[in-house]
Amino acid sequence: MKFTALKDEMKGLKDELENLVDAGSAIEESMGDPLKLFIGEAFISVDEDQATAYHEKLTEEKQDYLEE
Repeated sequence: MKFTALKDEMKGLKDELENLVDAGSAIEESMGDPLKLFIGEAFISVDEDQATAYHEKLTEEKQDYLEE
């Protein structure tokens, strides 16, 4: 890959990680209220524990990929 393509991809990953930080804050602020995850083209109802687990999984995957 060219340097500029890698640089753009890294910027995109950093933006996604920032969005995940915002999502984590929204999960914390929910205080037990029902949550909906947008997966693919659908919203899925989940509880706070499921949302937190999914958030942590996505964050870890993006962070690992960025470190590569």
